[in-house]
Amino acid sequence: MNAGIDERGHLTPQTLRLLRCPVSEAVADRVRWAWVPRWSLPDGQPLTQQVIEFPGGNLVVEPHVTRFHPPEPAMSRRELTGDGWAVGLLLQPACGAALRRAPDLADEMAVVSEQIRACMSADADDSVAGSAAGLLVDWAERHLPAPDADGRLLNTIVGRVETDPAILTSSQLAAAAGIGQRRLQRLVAHTLGYSPMWLIRRRRLQDAAARIRAGEPSADLAAALGYADQAHFQRDFKTVTGQTPGAYRRLGNGDHRLDGGT
Repeated sequence: MNAGIDERGHLTPQTLRLLRCPVSEAVADRVRWAWVPRWSLPDGQPLTQQVIEFPGGNLVVEPHVTRFHPPEPAMSRRELTGDGWAVGLLLQPACGAALRRAPDLADEMAVVSEQIRACMSADADDSVAGSAAGLLVDWAERHLPAPDADGRLLNTIVGRVETDPAILTSSQLAAAAGIGQRRLQRLVAHTLGYSPMWLIRRRRLQDAAARIRAGEPSADLAAALGYADQAHFQRDFKTVTGQTPGAYRRLGNGDHRLDGGT
């Protein structure tokens, strides 16, 4: 894993060729990292990607389309077939929230999208993939607006959720951010469209999936992640992922996901 890049969004072991690229401080208030997956699958053998997404969403250039993918409320799935690639940016929450309200970006990104398509392929090596990612990061630095004060506060709030496992309630999050609960609720709901507890639950379940993959017994996870009881943890996990912790453990390498960090 590249330094500073959080892989907790993975729900299954990664089998695709996936390059993740850190970004410079100049654009770090808008972009968390760049990512370039490439795949070549036999006919009739699709690959299902699964992810509990980070809250910023992903700006993605693919062979035939360029678009912004906002975070889904629960786990998202996508089926990959044949040969393909994508070049994407995992955005900071404030930047992703701004793009949710923006007009279609396809025309605005036409030039950089064609530059990326001219050099990318499913069998591109890491040097080419890194150059393609660099084109998209450079575009973002020039064109994506820096966050305002509320946006910077939102980025800080999400950062606290993701780095402090002791935060289990919205009141704890408000205290950590130094604001009142009403202000927290309004800011997160208005900009992201979700609640502060959605942020907390997403982090807990990302942590749960990572720890199950690492071999930790699911029976020990409820208390470790701050759930009141095992039943509550199992319900939460199944609501978001569509499967129980036990079924997820048994899944093994049956499904694989492509992460934008997504």
